[in-house]
Amino acid sequence: MNTSLDGNVRDSTETLVVECSEPRETDVIAELASGVENELRSFRAEIAKWARAYARQRQGDAAREPSAAAADLRRWPEIPNLVRPLAELPLPLTFLPDEDSAALFTMTSRQFGSLVGVEFQRAPLSLSERVVKRLLDIVLGVSGIVLLTPMFVIIAIAIKLDSPGDALFRQTRRGFNSRKFKIFKFRTMTDLEDDTTIRQAVRGDRRVTGIGAWLRRTSIDELPQLFNVVKGDMSLVGPRPHAAAHDDYYAEQISHYAFRHHMKPGITGWAQIRGYRGETPTVQSMKERVEHDIWYIDNWSVTLDVQIILRTALEVIRGRNAY
Repeated sequence: MNTSLDGNVRDSTETLVVECSEPRETDVIAELASGVENELRSFRAEIAKWARAYARQRQGDAAREPSAAAADLRRWPEIPNLVRPLAELPLPLTFLPDEDSAALFTMTSRQFGSLVGVEFQRAPLSLSERVVKRLLDIVLGVSGIVLLTPMFVIIAIAIKLDSPGDALFRQTRRGFNSRKFKIFKFRTMTDLEDDTTIRQAVRGDRRVTGIGAWLRRTSIDELPQLFNVVKGDMSLVGPRPHAAAHDDYYAEQISHYAFRHHMKPGITGWAQIRGYRGETPTVQSMKERVEHDIWYIDNWSVTLDVQIILRTALEVIRGRNAY
């Protein structure tokens, strides 16, 4: 209320203007992030404090109870800060990577100056490794042919008597470096497909002959491949060679399928003794077989080959997926 010079009283309205602005989104985010970081820092400190106290209580069991830290490898810069306070613990400390990163720690690593490289794909066998594997193939392959020749003759006669056609079946396969060769098998079917479209054998397949069913169930139909082994197209142990038409199809469906050709194909293999033998009705089933083939290539050794050969005999007796 104001008073004028003439004594009259006038009402007036005074307006108070206050400017208010909303807090910026970036400021809110920064404040929240700072709060979260403080909470995490406090949490890490509490964990480290608890772990140290626990270790002191169990010092007598230190040698028997290692400590483990599980973490997301994508947050690697934070891991040393978390582990550092635990350094005073009288226990060994093991890092447990998350499931997505665990595969990195199973791969071969190499030093490149101050850097460490991880081998995602193994190179083909070295010259010395190929010589050792070849010697094993020749010794066992030739011995097998000599010992089994009488049986080969009897089976060939039985096949000829059972159904018309040749006793041996030849089909185009791809070997080391995708090089084509003709694989030898005892004929077990009435159809002799070797074209761009080939049907896999299935349970109850009507194309299978009478004696062919027994030959397939016992895997005796594969024994002529000993000649492929001695010839050098195949090895006793390796990824099983598929029909060329199937190679073309699955190479488009499975990204790492071609890696199977980094080693000679085998009469038997790691996938076969692990149950991935016979029909592959889906792309997923073939992918699982290929993963086993690649594991074999990455982990090859003479000892592994001998183990697979011995376990193949047991797998033949079990007869899984053989038809």
